Amino acid sequence: MISIGLPIYKADFLEQAINSVLNQTYQDYELIILNDNSPYDVDKILKKYDDIRIRYYKNPENIGMKDLTKVWNKCLEYAQGDKFILFCDDDVYEKTFIEELDRLSKKYENTNLFHTRVKLINERGDHIKYAPLCPEYETGIDFIWHKLNGLRLHYVPDFMCRTKYLKALGGFKSMPLGWGADDLTWFELAKKGGVAYSKKALCNYRVSSRSITNSGGTNQRLEAIGKYDKWITSFIKNVKKTNDDEKQLIKDISLKQKQIIMNKKEFIINMELNSYGFLRLNFKIFKILGKNEL
Repeated sequence: MISIGLPIYKADFLEQAINSVLNQTYQDYELIILNDNSPYDVDKILKKYDDIRIRYYKNPENIGMKDLTKVWNKCLEYAQGDKFILFCDDDVYEKTFIEELDRLSKKYENTNLFHTRVKLINERGDHIKYAPLCPEYETGIDFIWHKLNGLRLHYVPDFMCRTKYLKALGGFKSMPLGWGADDLTWFELAKKGGVAYSKKALCNYRVSSRSITNSGGTNQRLEAIGKYDKWITSFIKNVKKTNDDEKQLIKDISLKQKQIIMNKKEFIINMELNSYGFLRLNFKIFKILGKNEL
């Protein structure tokens, strides 16, 4: 059985999200819906469903605004399936999404992480762009190298993993605002057994200004980048290289690490620019980049 965790807070696209799961061609799954103390009338939507595959829980207080990964891991705690998918309340699956990932999990029995190509949509559901294609299988080091070099575009809901390995990690990595939590979690899972991929675009990821990762302050974002940087340093130091190509990839990550982190800080600057304008941004640049990088 496959467990699909769906933490919910927003109501705008919730019905579309739930319907896209219930309409899957693959039927051996449970849908774990966790209401993170939403201020919206999500119960009105959920009352429309009478399906034994749905298990509905409510948090007595909101925890996602403080630590998004705590909500993710709460869904994981409830999971009874041998494979786990974390869905989002504003995204949409194509009807063969689970079937395709299940096929990959059977083909690559020694792999613990699987994903499909992503199609980005806007708040109206219009197509924005496709994620770049990936090979059907790649090693963990290859997967990490491509992502750190900006050659991959993937998120949370396009992945499925083997539940016991995710639980063995302690669940999703805790990061402020959830920034980079999916990356670091997928990186850890990819280190053992690599990653399998379907070129079919079966996950529609909605780009929305209401995402929690677009909220919060500069301090939280910088803290997340600092943790990301420490993970890369530890990975470079401890990863096992099995051949010369992998040694070269790790060396390349080491040489580019400073620029990788700088790119993430520049992303924050662009967000601040959009929020505050150029004049107010000048006072924040020193905080974001640090005096040694100016």
